[in-house]
Amino acid sequence: MVGWVKAHRPVLSMVAVQVFIAGMLLLSKVVLDNGMFVFAFLTYRHLVAAVFVSPFAYFLESGEQIQGKPRLMLSINPQAQQ
Repeated sequence: MVGWVKAHRPVLSMVAVQVFIAGMLLLSKVVLDNGMFVFAFLTYRHLVAAVFVSPFAYFLESGEQIQGKPRLMLSINPQAQQ
């Protein structure tokens, strides 16, 4: 059983993401149909996402720094040149 799960992990991950997205769409429809202000809903959704993603970003990326050159950073963000 464990070997089957390891072999099909990408497919199971894609299915889990699709189920999560479908749940979010249904929840969004119900909440907005009940009269919630769209911008308030978007704000809450982004705040909840930030709370759930921040620990992963902190622990998985701690100790790793991106080694970049100033020219590379300016090419990524052309507005920074002005």
